[in-house]
Order: sequence, then structure tokens, then C-alpha cells
Amino acid sequence: MVGRDVFMYTITVDPEHDGPAELKRYADAFHIAPGWRFLTGKPEDLQIIRDKLGERAKTKSEHRHEMLLGNDLIGDWTKDSAYGDLDRVVMNVRAMDPDWHLPAAPVPVVAASEATYAVVSDKPGEALFIKACESCHSVGRGDKVGPDLKDVASRREHAWLTRFISRPDRMIASRDPTTVALMARFPVVKMPNLGLSERDAGDVLAYIAAQSYAAKAMAGDAASASNNPTGRPAQHH
Repeated sequence: MVGRDVFMYTITVDPEHDGPAELKRYADAFHIAPGWRFLTGKPEDLQIIRDKLGERAKTKSEHRHEMLLGNDLIGDWTKDSAYGDLDRVVMNVRAMDPDWHLPAAPVPVVAASEATYAVVSDKPGEALFIKACESCHSVGRGDKVGPDLKDVASRREHAWLTRFISRPDRMIASRDPTTVALMARFPVVKMPNLGLSERDAGDVLAYIAAQSYAAKAMAGDAASASNNPTGRPAQHH
């Protein structure tokens, strides 16, 4: 349980900007629960800590999105990606507990006549959106720490969206007017460079478009139900 058995610490790589007030705003924006602390301090002190933890980045742009997982009682340490599969991260954390054991998995019995296929989601970009975007954005459920992305394709040019998703750091550095306006509206968290290609960006946009259509369809169904609470076909005379 986080806050009792597991504790999480986020150490800023930008202490000159991230003071206690800024980190509190960041934690509040994500509704951080007890057991997860955000830390800052003097740049020279934080550099010593990062060096001892194996962080060798000399600039913020070189910083990798990694998590350091450890059980200091037994000296077991490993690294994992902050944008990796969450179930795998949980498994790696549990594996550091000497008293935790995986339950025996049943061996599946497959008939010889059955073909084996990998089932892939028919929604392009769904996995990418969940891993990389969902913590900051929703589609049709309102703004979070970033804007609601419902119908974003009708509000922004496709080329601009592709550039912003794949290289937001360049858009920020170039002082692109639309990017500057977005940063002013949502100042707590800057869009990070997630290493997505233009093809990845296209898949994410396709998924957002599909979810936008679904949100509008659900809104239409809800409106029809409220206008006809009996559920009976309307009678026209």
C-alpha cells in the first residue's frame, strides 16, 4: 500500500524554478495522495543526490523519463520507464518483496485445430494515449492539467498538432504563438517530449477523433432520452 509499504519520491531537475510552492501546485493538479512526496533543494545538493542515484544528465534536455525502484532493506535496485506498462511496473515493485510470490498460473489448453492470433485493438493510438496523454488530458470530460482534446482536429491544423505532439520542446523554444497561449492557460505542466514519431502522433490523433465522435454520440443519446423520458417512439400528428 502506498504510504505504508511503498513510498514514492519525485526530485526536481529544475530546482531554480521548482520551489516548494511550484511543486505543491504540481502535486495538487494531479491530486497526489499521501505516500508520494515532491522534493526540491539547493542545486548542488540535488546534483549530489542525482549522482548517487545514477542520474548523469548534464542538462534538462538529457534527462530520461525513468523511475528508480528499490528495496533498501535488501539492496535490490532497478530502473523502469515512467512511460512503460503500468502492470509491469507494479510487478517489478512486488518482485522486490522477498515475501511476495507469484501465484501459480494455470497452463492453458489449446485445441490443435484452434488458430492462434494476437488480438490488437482496432483503435489506433489507444495504448499511446493511455500511457502518454491520459494523465494530463481527457476527451470530452473537461480540462485536466492540460486542455480537453475533444474535437481538437477542428480547432487546430493537422500539421500543427503533429509537430506539437512529436516535438513540443521545439514548439516551446520557438515561441510559437499558439503554444505560448496554451502554456499561459495551463501553466502547471509543460508538454514534455515523449519521443513520439509523426506516425505515432497520427495514431494518437486518430484515436482522439474516434473518442470525440463517441462522446458526441453519447451526448446525443442522453439528450434524446431527456426529451423523451418514457422511451416510447414519439407520435407525430
